Amino acid sequence: MILGCAWFRMIFVCIAYERPDHHTAGFFCLQITLVMVAIMNTYFMIDSKAEYAWLGGRKGTVTVATTYIVLNLIISPIKLYLTANIVFLQAPAKWSLNNIGGTKAGQVVDTIWFIFNAVIPLLVGFLRSLSEPSLMIKVDCRPSAYSSADGAIIEKTGDVEKEEGAKVIEPAATPEAVASA
Repeated sequence: MILGCAWFRMIFVCIAYERPDHHTAGFFCLQITLVMVAIMNTYFMIDSKAEYAWLGGRKGTVTVATTYIVLNLIISPIKLYLTANIVFLQAPAKWSLNNIGGTKAGQVVDTIWFIFNAVIPLLVGFLRSLSEPSLMIKVDCRPSAYSSADGAIIEKTGDVEKEEGAKVIEPAATPEAVASA
């Protein structure tokens, strides 16, 4: 997934009017990554047995999440097919240029895909952040000792900013000194 996002920079490197297939390949990588993230995050909600009262508890949460995954797995392959046509065949699919009302079929697919893979995951992430406990990180290990320029081990006994609280500890016996004793 990191590679797919990294390759997205191709849209800035490859100029669209010179090589639209190379330019679109960057979007293709990002689209695959967005689909994977959206589906994995939704499946995580099912797998972790998350439940939200405003969705009807556990049963409602699973129903909404499963419906979202199924609908996303319908629109995403269509969108990826349209993008792959431009990347690999250097031309849009013929049917994507058909008019639906005042817009092209490809534009309708783009809009639906964008809602499913950019807007909904953003809203779900925001709502989950409000309804789940915050992540608490506690660092509870003591500061490690360090050695001074002459090799003596110095152990901090107070605050890092207080240099007068440092005391020098003699280094432990070396293996050679132990062997000669």
